[in-house]
Amino acid sequence: VVFEVSETEGKIERIRIWDITGKEVFRSNVGNDNLYQLNISNFINGVYLVEVQTESGVWKSKLVKNSL
Repeated sequence: VVFEVSETEGKIERIRIWDITGKEVFRSNVGNDNLYQLNISNFINGVYLVEVQTESGVWKSKLVKNSL
């Protein structure tokens, strides 16, 4: 999974991911970059909530992993 934000949104500061039960499964202080690549091959199939904090605010989205 690649997270990328535009220049107008500022740099990515932190990424957090929770599973469907609310357990935090990933957290990283990115270090002010516009692009962050995350390998989710070790995540089990399911639905996750992703929060990306940038210099200008917070973006939240759903991530669905479904490997056959």
